[in-house]
Amino acid sequence: MKALFFFFAFLFFGSQSFGQSRSLGLQLGSGNSQNDISTTNNPASLIQEIRPQIGIFTRKYLNPSFSWKTGLNYAQLAGADTLHTNESRGLSYRTNLFEITNQLEYNLVKNEQVKVFSLIGLNAFYLFEPVSIRAGEETRQTQQAALNAAAMLGFGWRIPLDRSWSLGGEFTYHITTTDYLDAMEVPSNGYNFNDFYYHFTLEISKTLRNKRGKSGSNECPSF
Repeated sequence: MKALFFFFAFLFFGSQSFGQSRSLGLQLGSGNSQNDISTTNNPASLIQEIRPQIGIFTRKYLNPSFSWKTGLNYAQLAGADTLHTNESRGLSYRTNLFEITNQLEYNLVKNEQVKVFSLIGLNAFYLFEPVSIRAGEETRQTQQAALNAAAMLGFGWRIPLDRSWSLGGEFTYHITTTDYLDAMEVPSNGYNFNDFYYHFTLEISKTLRNKRGKSGSNECPSF
């Protein structure tokens, strides 16, 4: 799994050549998860479990239809039995998650006013000692693998603010290879499944200048 993490790091740092139009940006948003504690889709419960997410990214515009985005993100995840269907168990958790994301974006709507795109990708993420909580007593879980991978699906939009700056947003759904986001590998009811998490984010980005000193457009107009 460490090899996978370094592979994603290579993609992030190794793709920073400026031969094509690209942008650099900041994103802020919210994170949530579905797991053995957060088991329902009750809107009131999901709202109470929302936690912050922040990240930086670079996006390379390959041609008018496709772009490639890589990012470094931090997110918190949390949940509690009392917000779902297993109040008698009395468990809750919190998790800090660091991830390297790589996603391919396809523009569904292409005009000068707005871009709407779908996305698919892979990311590697690191769980920093998930904490389980029962009756106010905290237990740090360290015995499971901290490095994991996830497949990613989603959609997003971007609108230009001027020739250099753009505003956008995304929803991303991450299907993980671990059952440990909630610090509990095997639930008391015996039902076991891998966890997933998702982000709603807003982003602002600036088009960078290429090596010739000319500012690239938001959608690589030379193609």
